[in-house]
Amino acid sequence: MTNRMEVRLMGKSVRRQELTAERRFWAKVRLGKPDECWEWQAGKFRDGYGQFWYSGKNLKAPRVAWVLANGQTLACELVIRHKCDNPSCCNPWHLEYGMGGDNVRDRDERGRTHKPKGELHSQSVLTEVDVRAILASEEPQAALAVRYGVHEQHISNIRCGRAWGHLQVERRDRRRRLTEDEIRAIFLDEGTCEEIAARFPCSRSMVSLIKTRKNHAAVTADL
Repeated sequence: MTNRMEVRLMGKSVRRQELTAERRFWAKVRLGKPDECWEWQAGKFRDGYGQFWYSGKNLKAPRVAWVLANGQTLACELVIRHKCDNPSCCNPWHLEYGMGGDNVRDRDERGRTHKPKGELHSQSVLTEVDVRAILASEEPQAALAVRYGVHEQHISNIRCGRAWGHLQVERRDRRRRLTEDEIRAIFLDEGTCEEIAARFPCSRSMVSLIKTRKNHAAVTADL
């Protein structure tokens, strides 16, 4: 007899026999009430998150739970955040998406870790100045990887917020309209465009436009 057990998720009903991936996934979750944590019952990564093979990749179980419950995929730079602070939980009502920096900020604000971050970490190769320059740069990842002596994937992780996420949060918070004093300071700064962009809330291309007077020319006309 066909198993027609249904799981009620985010207002929609999912028949387990309809999609093999969904059937396999939810069979590994201890289901409960909407306000309870739904614990992952199978293999886990070392950080406590469940692991599940989905769409050709070994993904964290909460990410798969969100995708299955909402019927849509997530961009690579987006991560799943737990409202319950329980890595093993796969309850869709306890999950929300955000940037890597948001996840880092959640972790720090809730006191989930005291691990050193950034250049204070014992395995860090880059400095904060290096990372700010990478974030401001518009060069290809391969070129930046060669320049800073790291793997190209590490450059990608930095840009997506999976690494050095605390600087991503700070960088996003710093994005605003430049003041006239800042524009003049940028114009007079003798550093490279990347170095200047790392010190001011703007991109390397904006620095170049200011220095060549293609942007904010009226502000720098008397300099």
